[in-house]
Amino acid sequence: MDIRLAILDLGRVVFDFDWDRAFAVWRRFTALPDGIAEADLDDRVHFAFERGEITPEAFHAHVVRQFDLTLSFEQFEEGWNAIYGPAYPAVVSVLEPLSGRVPVVAFTNTNELHRPAWEARFADVLAHFDRVFVSSLIGLRKPEGRGFEHILGCYGVSPDRALFFDDVEENVQAARELGIHGVRVGEPGDVVRGLERFGLLAT
Repeated sequence: MDIRLAILDLGRVVFDFDWDRAFAVWRRFTALPDGIAEADLDDRVHFAFERGEITPEAFHAHVVRQFDLTLSFEQFEEGWNAIYGPAYPAVVSVLEPLSGRVPVVAFTNTNELHRPAWEARFADVLAHFDRVFVSSLIGLRKPEGRGFEHILGCYGVSPDRALFFDDVEENVQAARELGIHGVRVGEPGDVVRGLERFGLLAT
């Protein structure tokens, strides 16, 4: 199979993140509702933040109103950016050989508070990517088809020559509907096995 472009999500594909880390930090400063989770965030506003349509300050104000929290912007940011864990060694180990075969890009739904945090923490890992497409900078987020079409257009690659990895099934399905080969990532080994299956790594 003649794959010409590899597209990888970042969080839970290349490196770990866990929203419970954010909530643990916020609990040092304020009371949180029992059982709060990422799913409790207002998707409409969160997604607008990930498209760069609202400012970090506006998003902070929305979250503290939504959950009736007492958090300064600095306290909110400390927790918001505490979500990241380590990069996955199995994935990092294949990025260099992979980038020697095809362009490797990332497509991540993220925002203008998170972006500086992961750019600094994972700078060495991100150096293996030809380009990182950030939803808040391009104004497009997964699973919107236009985001994938934007990336394919930047590289002049047809959908059937692209391979996409993501931990969210909805995003993988959206890519497949456009004709992109999609791999759902449940654990880091899925990336390695997917690259081998599509002929991008020696088995």
